[in-house]
Amino acid sequence: FRNQIYNFTSTFDFFLFCETNLKQHEPHNFNIEGYHSEFLHSNPKKNKGSGLAMYIKDSVIFKRQTSLNIINNFFECMGGKLKTKNGFVHIIVIYRYHTTENLDGFQAALSDILDRHSKHPCVVVGDFNLNLFNLDKCSHADQYCNSFMSRGFIPLISRATHFTKSSSTCIDQIWTNIISEHNQSLVLDTSSSHKPLLCFLPTSYTSVSSHGTEESRVFKHHNITSANIDNFLNDYSTMADRYTSVDTTDPALSASNFSAYYSKLSSLYNTHFITEKKLTNNRNFFDKPWITMGIAKACKI
Repeated sequence: FRNQIYNFTSTFDFFLFCETNLKQHEPHNFNIEGYHSEFLHSNPKKNKGSGLAMYIKDSVIFKRQTSLNIINNFFECMGGKLKTKNGFVHIIVIYRYHTTENLDGFQAALSDILDRHSKHPCVVVGDFNLNLFNLDKCSHADQYCNSFMSRGFIPLISRATHFTKSSSTCIDQIWTNIISEHNQSLVLDTSSSHKPLLCFLPTSYTSVSSHGTEESRVFKHHNITSANIDNFLNDYSTMADRYTSVDTTDPALSASNFSAYYSKLSSLYNTHFITEKKLTNNRNFFDKPWITMGIAKACKI
């Protein structure tokens, strides 16, 4: 793995791993030059298939959050906050054990994690052992997908990530609520059954506004709250009434009506659920104001 890293032409801020099988107090030399590491040691109740690791570039400011240290009988989680010039981005890695037990418990725990972090820019990476190719046949996979998408997250991986002799599935995923035309992701073709996933996300003023256009200086992310949903439903009810009695016998007219409906629906969705922040400088616009109360009280006139 180190050889593969050193052959990359690009550098990465994070490397995230599932199933490290690294037990607490077990000596190891799993180091990557130029990176420091954070570990969630493997579940002592499992012989294998447990443990998480995060390797963070030394130049990156990252603080691990103890509230995200979760390990139980059905999944594991760890994460923290990446500090950028524009604020904080939550980075979370999750591994759900390969079992059909406690799926409801996992869904509840996942919903709680997303509720606590979806109001801010967030990236969730992991092996969820729920196949996104099987949404129409597996209610648990469908519920897992809806848990993310109903909170404004989108999946960045749409290809198979795990291969056996008889099947290929999409059980590994990168979810984010950072909306940008600069998002990039891919699945590496390696000899392992689990394929490594890569993604590039803009988290700085420079990367978001690299093209220099007025539109590129706007940072967008989903903001789905109960109040926003209520407002959306009220406006949608008014909008939908206009399309309840349209002529569907003429194909051309039906296509035109649908295009108009879809355009208004998209506009309505963006109005209520997409938050835009204009990047006029490098200030932290997510969590901190221009001047804090502490600085204000310290000022003397």
